[in-house]
Amino acid sequence: MNQASKVLLKGGRTGLILILLIILSLMALWNLKIEDIALSELWERSNGIYFLAALFLISMSMPFVALRWRAFFPKKVKEEASSLMLTGFLAAAFMLNLALPGPVGEALSAAMARRKYNISFSHALASLGLSRILGLASACGISGLVYWFAPFEINPDWSFTLQSAAAFLVMSSGFLISIALFPKKAAYIIASIPHPKMFNPLWKAANHFLGALQETLELGWKSYGESFMWALLGHTMVALGIYVATIAIGIQASWSAILFTYAASIAASIVMFLLPGSSIGWDLLFATTLSATTNMHIVEAGAITAIIRIQQILVAILGAAIIWNIAEELLESALEETKKPQ
Repeated sequence: MNQASKVLLKGGRTGLILILLIILSLMALWNLKIEDIALSELWERSNGIYFLAALFLISMSMPFVALRWRAFFPKKVKEEASSLMLTGFLAAAFMLNLALPGPVGEALSAAMARRKYNISFSHALASLGLSRILGLASACGISGLVYWFAPFEINPDWSFTLQSAAAFLVMSSGFLISIALFPKKAAYIIASIPHPKMFNPLWKAANHFLGALQETLELGWKSYGESFMWALLGHTMVALGIYVATIAIGIQASWSAILFTYAASIAASIVMFLLPGSSIGWDLLFATTLSATTNMHIVEAGAITAIIRIQQILVAILGAAIIWNIAEELLESALEETKKPQ
């Protein structure tokens, strides 16, 4: 068995174990009443058709992530690159992040794109990083603007916290967009920050990444607008899927509360990129924020969160399996390339 097979199998096993743990946790709490609500009662009143529709909508967001990445490819490469193939690359990368420590999946995605299409590794990686920045910036902007322009009822105890979070997220959106548009200035500022020698590799990597971002500016504003549009559509699909999931369990939650919760949680997911295994922290953040913004019972919010997590892992496993089947050699060579100093 080659390295690609071993890594994907390890990631697949990790994903299936996570799903099993979620299911076992739900089974253990099935008949346990928390403030007079049990999961068994929640299941009895749920609409299966709406649940399937919710899963479909959330799953449809993944190709949009690939499309916002492809927006920064050179014109000829963009015409050749398949959004479904790029989605598979990202799914395989997700599985790799489950199998190996650190956010190495980004490098794998870039390496596979370089092997498959006529694009340099640095450009593919910078394009992916830039698309992540715009996705994060759009999520920050959505959450902040939704809170201020489409307010929803919340517990007064949460008012100051959410107001502060909304203001911070809007400012963060502007900060991230400024990095994307002015990477040379950002590189100059970072280089001028005093730091211990032990952090030199981190500073060097940041400088290399920002230098690669500078090259993407040559693609023009159209690429930025296209990527931003795909980011907004992707966020919309997931938020709509979550909204349908709340309807599935018989809850009429405010659409703006759902959109704010999702976008704010995505903004916080930068931690997931930096720390492997922190998806549990995201789940807790999403469930508690969803409960606070919609006045939903924590059991209901937890059930929706569990469904989202299971869906994400299953789709990632499916995508990785497809890549393994049709492009195993490509994956193997990409894994070897990620080991080489860039």
